[in-house]
Amino acid sequence: MICEKTTCAASYVSIRNTMIGRVNAATWHKSAWFNNIPEWQRHMIIVHVQFTIVELYKQWVADGKKTPVEEVIQLSNRLILPVLTGSEIQALQ
Repeated sequence: MICEKTTCAASYVSIRNTMIGRVNAATWHKSAWFNNIPEWQRHMIIVHVQFTIVELYKQWVADGKKTPVEEVIQLSNRLILPVLTGSEIQALQ
């Protein structure tokens, strides 16, 4: 329920952004491939992944959580992992 509130409720945007910022500092900025791409690409990747994850979750909630969470995670992984591993970015260079 708390995750649903912080992700879906507009009144929790500040808290959500703080949480996301902490995750970024602990993960993205420790990645060698991420730190070796231009800054504008880093910004676009972060926005893309954050938006995708949050919106997938919000849609799952809006749909009444009818789909098993495991299936949602599997689809999310297929959509997001190429960006997280850098394979999509390396293909662009």
